[in-house]
Amino acid sequence: MEIFQNTIWKLVFRQGSDNDRRYIIPSLGEPVFTTDTYRLYVGNGFLSGGVVAGNVFQGSTNASPITYTSSVIGDLAYDTDKDTLYRLKYTTANQLSSWEPIGGIYSSNDSYIKIENNKISLNALSSYSLSEDLVEGPVILDSGKITLSANIPFKSVSTKTITVSSGLLGFVDGVDVFDKPINPLSSNLVIQSNQLFAKYSGLSGTGLNYSRGITSVTKLSAGDYIFYFPALKNANIIPHVQIFGLDALDCVARVDSVSVSSCLVKVLSSNGVTRDANVTLTIDY
Repeated sequence: MEIFQNTIWKLVFRQGSDNDRRYIIPSLGEPVFTTDTYRLYVGNGFLSGGVVAGNVFQGSTNASPITYTSSVIGDLAYDTDKDTLYRLKYTTANQLSSWEPIGGIYSSNDSYIKIENNKISLNALSSYSLSEDLVEGPVILDSGKITLSANIPFKSVSTKTITVSSGLLGFVDGVDVFDKPINPLSSNLVIQSNQLFAKYSGLSGTGLNYSRGITSVTKLSAGDYIFYFPALKNANIIPHVQIFGLDALDCVARVDSVSVSSCLVKVLSSNGVTRDANVTLTIDY
C-alpha cells in the first residue's frame, strides 16, 4: 500500500468488550480498544489482554474507590469521605484491599490523641493524662482525679462586727438586734429602713393598696381611720399623712393620735366635718 503526502486514511484498532480482551493474547505492539470501558491496551505477545496503554483518574466518590469496578492496576480514585487518594495495585478493583492510599498513613502514639479519616482530635482526658508537675500547692492528682489537698494553708481571717443603728432596723433570724454588735459572717442579718408606709383608699374602703410595715387599717367612721403596725421599740414616732387624688381637694388630713403600734388619722372637710378620702401615711421612728 502506497501512502502519499496528502492521503487521508483510517486506522482501526482491534476492538471488543473488556471481557473479550481478557481472553486474547495480542501480538507485540498490537493495539486493542475496549468498546465498553473505552481503554486502550497494547499487546506484548504473551500476556492475555495486553497491558494498559495509560492509567486514568477515575474520579471522586463519598463511598469508596471500589465503586470504580472497571479500574485497572495503576488507576487513581479519591475518597471524599476519608479525604484520601487511592491507587489500584491488584486487579480486583471491587475489593478495598486492592486499593492502597497514597500519602502518609498516621496513627496515634497514645490513647489521648485520635487520628481518624485524616482528622486529628483529642480524646477525653483524666488526671492520669497529666503529669504531677502540672499542679502544685493545694491542688493535687489523686486516683485519676484533680482535687484539693486535705491540708490547705489559709491565711488568718479577721472578722469585724457592725452595729445597726442610725435610723435602720436589724434582724437576725427574725429577732430584733437594734443597737447590738453583730458579726455579719456568722449570722443571717437583715437590715431595713426604719420607715413605715401605707396607702389607703378611704373613698372605696378597699383596704391597703400598698404598705410597708403597716399591717392593717380599720375604718372607724367616715374620715376616721386607724392604722396598725407591729410595736416599735422607738417611741419617738413621727407620722405624716397626706390626701391623694382629686376627690377631696377641699379637705385636710391630720394625725389625731399615735402610739407605738397604731396611728389614728382623721380627714376633715372645709366646714370641719369628717369625710372619706384617699390618704397616705408615712411613719419615721
